[in-house]
Amino acid sequence: MTEHSSIVLKVDHNSTYIEGRLQSSIYQGLKRELGYEPPNAKWMIQKSVAKKPWMKDWDGLISNLCYNKGKCKCFIKKNGMHFSSGLLGKAKEYFDATSTPYSVVDIRIKEGKQLSLMMSDDFEPRDYQIDTIEKAVKQQRGIIKAATGSGKSACAAGIIARIGKIPFIFYVPSIDLLLQAQSELIRFIRHETGEAIEVGAIGAGRKDIKDISVMTIQTAVKALGGVWKKIDTDEEQKDDTTDIDDIRTEIKELVMSARGFILDEVQHAASETVQIISDASVSAQYRYGMSASPWRDL
Repeated sequence: MTEHSSIVLKVDHNSTYIEGRLQSSIYQGLKRELGYEPPNAKWMIQKSVAKKPWMKDWDGLISNLCYNKGKCKCFIKKNGMHFSSGLLGKAKEYFDATSTPYSVVDIRIKEGKQLSLMMSDDFEPRDYQIDTIEKAVKQQRGIIKAATGSGKSACAAGIIARIGKIPFIFYVPSIDLLLQAQSELIRFIRHETGEAIEVGAIGAGRKDIKDISVMTIQTAVKALGGVWKKIDTDEEQKDDTTDIDDIRTEIKELVMSARGFILDEVQHAASETVQIISDASVSAQYRYGMSASPWRDL
């Protein structure tokens, strides 16, 4: 059996960097392991093969593994071989299965401003909500999938209150959900003294930044300099026309300094637009998605 040289996986909040030399077969296998097949892969091959003959040999997978800055697919281009830290578990399983020696070095900065928060008396906890909140806080990132009416907003508030690290952002995909989410967080979260918290609203004509804020995806993308592309959804999406020229820098700094975020309607997380936000969230130790959609396996 060929011996593999040991590699180091350096993990930050956003990306995990691979230091050391991977054998070609191991690299190709890791690319496949960290890949996904888009729903329109076959159509992409059929449409493009005339102009790009190599497409006929494409396996339909798009990999999350970037080789270097020159070939980086991330919104923020990065040096060195890397992949999203959310896929660290899959990478470790692959290296274990291929007997590739590796070590993990955690380079994440975990310090930050802390608030002492609690839930209000309006929160009437159900067993599954308590279990969801505890598991989410412990795991620090993940997807919460629950049926409509199960109290996702209460779970989101519970997660934010338990973590207590700020800034914290709750992202919504539409302007219609902005004030609804803001109202729910104000309703459920209290300071340790019992005093009501202030929750900011950014988007839908509002530009109020607080330690805990609700923001439309459109506004965040515009502040980061990305291009807003409508998310593929059955729901009608209204353009968020908020003029953020006077506060663009502050919003960008908020996204990049946020210690955590929750993304509502996470079934859209693979979209190019949402990935811009995720990639720019360089300080976010806590990352969650929420969905009530039963039609897609997340």
